[in-house]
Amino acid sequence: MASPTVSKTRSVLEGLVRQGSFKWLLGKGSSFNEEFEEMESSPSAGRNWIAELSPLANVVVRRCSKALALSTQVTGHLADKKFRRLTYDMMLAWATPAAASQPFLNVDEDITVGLEAFSRISPAVPIIANVVTSENLFDVLTKTTDGRLQFSIYDKYLSGLERAIKKMKTQSDSSLLSTVRLSRREKILEVDGTVTTQPVLEHVGISTWPGRLTLTDHALYFEALHVVSYDKPKIYDLSDDLKQIIKPELTGPWGTRLFDKAVSYKSISLSEPAVIEFPELKGHTRRDFWLAIIREILYVHRFIKKFEISGVERDEALSKAVLGILRLQAIKKLVLKFCLL
Repeated sequence: MASPTVSKTRSVLEGLVRQGSFKWLLGKGSSFNEEFEEMESSPSAGRNWIAELSPLANVVVRRCSKALALSTQVTGHLADKKFRRLTYDMMLAWATPAAASQPFLNVDEDITVGLEAFSRISPAVPIIANVVTSENLFDVLTKTTDGRLQFSIYDKYLSGLERAIKKMKTQSDSSLLSTVRLSRREKILEVDGTVTTQPVLEHVGISTWPGRLTLTDHALYFEALHVVSYDKPKIYDLSDDLKQIIKPELTGPWGTRLFDKAVSYKSISLSEPAVIEFPELKGHTRRDFWLAIIREILYVHRFIKKFEISGVERDEALSKAVLGILRLQAIKKLVLKFCLL
């Protein structure tokens, strides 16, 4: 006999199907009958079949698992609003089994998700969230909604994440620093200093140069700007064991320390520190953002070297750092939108 919890879960899944949330899952690819027969004939049928659920609910569970697994390989799923809705509906199904007998309301407006459901479901798609930082991500996403996640906010976050991924791919495939990036197949994660209203300044000794700053998954590059072109890039390698120290720094005219808008980079390869400044009228959010993403790459390479990680495990560690930066970029855009409202 099915337990009350299982019965409620079954009702939730079937309720979602009736309401149309999972309709796209049941309408694509093979028909329900074909998939049901495939599940029955599969060698793993006994392990994968949930006896307490109806055949319809079992197919939904199977297709949800397939969709989530596929999304870790095909980033285009984030651009599909139906897929974004699916992941949100799965959080609802996790969080509200007791409400299974009640009709589902408009997910866009009336139902919200709590921390536990978000932390349980979202890390299943590594692009969306990391199990370690999911609570912090949830806190940011729900800052203006009293700790409850609305679908509209979640949807905007995933849209921003998809744009960040596309931007990284476009920049990495471009000719920007291609000759110096080629040997390690470095991905470009962020570029700044290309807009005159938001310059980047490098201070070395008494010299100050505006220029273009580029962060990859291995190094930081600064190209000083001359009249019509950029100079040969300076390379601050974050993957080598150079005893680097990266910290916030103060700058000002004639060596004074007035403006808290810079990052200091020290290493045994430099005779004196390089200070990179991010001027802005109010605050130091640009500096804080760059400080965070530079340190993310520095620390992941320290971790890799300390534990002598190589091969697939090394690629996985590096990809987690990259995904963390992409999420931060998506959150940054989302916060800026809220500030403008």
